[in-house]
Amino acid sequence: MQICSKLLILLLVIELVPLVFCAVINQIGRQRLGDRLTSDTRLLLEDSAQHLLFSKVADHRRILQLALDSQVWGVEQLLATPFPKSAPISLAAIHEPYKNQLIH
Repeated sequence: MQICSKLLILLLVIELVPLVFCAVINQIGRQRLGDRLTSDTRLLLEDSAQHLLFSKVADHRRILQLALDSQVWGVEQLLATPFPKSAPISLAAIHEPYKNQLIH
């Protein structure tokens, strides 16, 4: 082998070993950074989703409470008004839907 070939191989080895080492270290660093970013993003998204769900549940609770309060108010208004005594009550009209069931 000539001296130029030996010198070329030596220079390639001297250059390639640190280059491969840097590439491996760089890949490990990127992997760790990706894992950390993934973990941080997951925690942030979980906290955001939990906060949103708690907010939605609280909103629905308030809506249901308002609906219930409205129903209670309506029942109280109906109970507060006296029942008209002059209105005739027809028991036949009340039992008409059940008439077919009684025959069978």
